[in-house]
Amino acid sequence: MSAKPSVGRAVHYVLERPDRDPVHRPAVVTQVWTPEVVNLMVTLDGPNDIGTNEFGAAVNQVWRGTVMFDESGKPGTWHYPEAV
Repeated sequence: MSAKPSVGRAVHYVLERPDRDPVHRPAVVTQVWTPEVVNLMVTLDGPNDIGTNEFGAAVNQVWRGTVMFDESGKPGTWHYPEAV
């Protein structure tokens, strides 16, 4: 990993969805623990993704804590956006 994460940086989170392929979703770094471990606020794609809060209500964003970096894109990890 060449760059270091910082609070406010946009990254990708690999979201695992039940009975569907994992997808990359935009996320903002909210806490940096180490260069490989961060907390994220992940933006979901409306009804295409399932997100609920602790009360079972639908949400557009989810918080993920202690997320590991993985350049290969394993579900439940983060990485820098791919160059286009």
